[in-house]
Amino acid sequence: MIYRKGEGERTWYRTDRCFRVGEDWYIATREGKDIGPFKSRVTAERSAERLIAILREDRKDVDNYTRKLVLEGIWADTNFA
Repeated sequence: MIYRKGEGERTWYRTDRCFRVGEDWYIATREGKDIGPFKSRVTAERSAERLIAILREDRKDVDNYTRKLVLEGIWADTNFA
């Protein structure tokens, strides 16, 4: 990988998925879809952990429902967050 002058390799952590826009917090996904807004960073981080846990489950009904919530942008508005 090529780095800019003066930069070295960076280690990425899951918490880097959370970012703030104004007063609201969001989660960046690998699919390029931002999920949110959340009221706090803690809420966003917990929601990210819950989302990852659900997506790792091997149940098609839960998986499809969760993916639909994420893709329609309503994950943050549900009780799952």
